[in-house]
Amino acid sequence: MVDLPDQRLNSLMKWLDVGGGKLSNNKRKLFAELTDDEITRVEEAYADGFAGS
Repeated sequence: MVDLPDQRLNSLMKWLDVGGGKLSNNKRKLFAELTDDEITRVEEAYADGFAGS
């Protein structure tokens, strides 16, 4: 899906958790290496596997 170092992936997961599964526009700027499509796919995967846990 996306290739990020562990620390970056952990940060992304934290912001998704804080945002209820969505990455805010401000936080998207922190992950400029990801395209909008990649972020959307990550949000969908998060909703399928991690939301509510």
